[in-house]
Amino acid sequence: MQFKKGTKVIATEGLRGVPEGTRGKTSRGVGLTWFRYRVYFDNGVELGSIGQDKLVRAENWPQFQVDREKAAKVAAKAAEDAKNAPVPAPVAAAAPADASAGNDRLAALMAKSKAARNKGGGSEDSPAPEPAAEATPAAAGGNDRLAAPMAKSKAAREAQD
Repeated sequence: MQFKKGTKVIATEGLRGVPEGTRGKTSRGVGLTWFRYRVYFDNGVELGSIGQDKLVRAENWPQFQVDREKAAKVAAKAAEDAKNAPVPAPVAAAAPADASAGNDRLAALMAKSKAARNKGGGSEDSPAPEPAAEATPAAAGGNDRLAAPMAKSKAAREAQD
């Protein structure tokens, strides 16, 4: 809803120097998606950049008040209903004995991983061995300049152990 120049409006809420319900007249409107207006109010106050959500056409003022009261009653009832609503008891989910019990795809991946660990010589419960990081240009992402500092860093870590 846009107001043309000279549209008689009423402030829907208290503004700076303008109480709610004060009549006024629009002067100039600006905005593409959020329309704002310069309004000359009957109490002598002139305000600029008043959003159209804070204004209503003078002929729509009585209906606006009825609609606002209905909305307030609905909101109050919803808040009361939410306050008095019983809180549902939390449902305890049965925890599967195995994490993969409910998901066949995950179970297949877990079995494949377990088989790979066993094939490598590790026990079923032992973690997979970490590959040793070498200080070579290949380990440094193909960068020869990083190979020497990586080797020095590796030597320092091994000296601490």
